[in-house]
Amino acid sequence: MEYNRIPVVLKRYSFASKMQACTIESMKTMDFMSTVSPEILRTLILPWDIETFVIFAVKAQEYNNLDIRDKNGKYFYEIMQSIYKYKDPNKLQKNDDFTTRIIMHSALTQFDLQENQEYKYYRYNYFFSLKNEEVDMSYVFEQKFGVSYERIWLFGIVINVLFGSTKAPPDVFHCFVDKFSDVLPLFCISREEYIQKIDVLTSDISDYPFCVRPSYSYPFIDYDGVTYLPLPHLVYRATTSSLLFRLTEGNNSLRSDIGRIVLEQYLFDILTASKAYDEVLPEQKYIQNHTDSNTPDVLVRSGSHYLFFESKSAVPSNGVRVFEQDAIDKHINKLANAVGQLYKQIQNFNNGVYYPFSNQRPTDFSLDNIWGIVSVMEDSFANRKQIYDKVAEHMGIDIDSKEYTWIIKHIKVINLYEIEKHAFIGNNIINELIISIDKDGPFDYSLSECPSGEIVNSDLMKFKERMGDTIKAFGECIRNDNTAIS
Repeated sequence: MEYNRIPVVLKRYSFASKMQACTIESMKTMDFMSTVSPEILRTLILPWDIETFVIFAVKAQEYNNLDIRDKNGKYFYEIMQSIYKYKDPNKLQKNDDFTTRIIMHSALTQFDLQENQEYKYYRYNYFFSLKNEEVDMSYVFEQKFGVSYERIWLFGIVINVLFGSTKAPPDVFHCFVDKFSDVLPLFCISREEYIQKIDVLTSDISDYPFCVRPSYSYPFIDYDGVTYLPLPHLVYRATTSSLLFRLTEGNNSLRSDIGRIVLEQYLFDILTASKAYDEVLPEQKYIQNHTDSNTPDVLVRSGSHYLFFESKSAVPSNGVRVFEQDAIDKHINKLANAVGQLYKQIQNFNNGVYYPFSNQRPTDFSLDNIWGIVSVMEDSFANRKQIYDKVAEHMGIDIDSKEYTWIIKHIKVINLYEIEKHAFIGNNIINELIISIDKDGPFDYSLSECPSGEIVNSDLMKFKERMGDTIKAFGECIRNDNTAIS
C-alpha cells in the first residue's frame, strides 16, 4: 500500500477497531520497568510506527464501520508495513547528512522508550517534589495539575503493570478507573482536540513519522462517549518528560528556574550520592576583572582530574524533529554556545582565576586532566562535528589547531540519562571520558558503555522500594477487586 493512500483507506474502518488494534500491538512492546529485548522487538510492529498510525487514524473521518482486524488484520498490517518502509526523500535523502538524520530520527522517536523507567520516574519525582529556599516545586506542580506527582507516578506504574502483563484480568480496569478518577482526565483529550494539536504541529503527512505526537502528553482519547488508550506504552512518557513540558509551557520564568535551580541541584545530588569522587561542588561565585562571575553548574574533582558540568534543560523542538534546517541550525548554535561557555570557564580555571576545591592547587596542574560535559535533558543526536565547528567559528579557533583538538576530546555533549546510569551505580565518569578519547573518538555521542553494577544511590533505592510496595498493593486490588490502594 502506498503511504499517501493511508488517510483514504483508514476512512473505511471504525474508530474503535483502529484504536483497539493499536492497543493490542502497543501492549506487546511493553515490559514493565525494563526494555523489550531487541530480538523480540524485531518480531513486533515497532511502537513508533504504531504512534504514526494513531495520528493517521485519529485524523481519518470514517464513512464506514468495518473492523480493521477482519481477515486476520490483513489491511492493518499492510498499512503498518507502509509506515515502516516509508522514507521521505526530502528528509532522509542520501547526502552528507543522511547518516546524521537517521541517527537523529532514531534518537528522537525511539530512545526514550529504551531508558530505564525506574530511573526516569525517580528523576521526575525529584524535579516535581524539590523544595528549597528558592523554589517549592510540589506547590507549583499541584497548582498546575491539581494533584501531587506521587499520584501521577503511581498512575503511570499501574498502567504499566496492567497493560504490560498478559495476566491482568479484563475486569480489573474498572478498579483502575475508580482509583484514578482524579488523574485520568489530565492525560485524556477528545478526538477533536487531538486533531487540533496535530494541525498546529504540521499539515504534511510526511511529517507524521518524525513529529511530536500529541499522545506523548495525552495517551487517552475520548470519542463518541468512549475513552481509548491506543498507545499504553506512551503513558510512561506522558507521566515523566512530557509533564515537564506541560508544566513550563508558556512560562519562561518557571522554565528558567527549573533549569537553573532544579536541574542543577539534581545533577549535584546524584553525583554526590555516587561517592565516586573526592569532591563535588555546586556552582561557585568568583571575581574576574572586578566583576562577579559564576563557575559551571557542578564541579567535580577526582585526584588530580577535574570535571565540570553545564546543565541545559531545553529539548529539541518539533522543527528539529521534522528536519527544518533553520530549526536545526538554531539548535546547533545553542549547543555550540553552551560548549563555548563551558570552555571559557575551564580556561579561567586552568589559568588560576578560581580554584574552589579544598585541596591545594597541584604544582603539576595540567589542562589534559580537565574535562567538561554539557548535560542535555534530551539529546537530539545532532552532528557533533557541526557543533564543534560552530564553536570554533564563534571563538575564532582554527579547526586544525591544538586548541580545537583539545575541545573535541575534552568537552562532550551528553544526555542526562547517560550521566544517571553511571552516577546511580557509583561509576567515575572521568574514567569513562579518558577511555572515550581513544576508544570512541572525539565525535561520539555518549560515554563509553556503562558497566553493570549495584545501585549506590540510597534515595533511588528507597524510591524503588516504594514502587515495589505500590505494585504489591495494586496486586491486592486485583485479587480483592475493591481493595483500596494506599
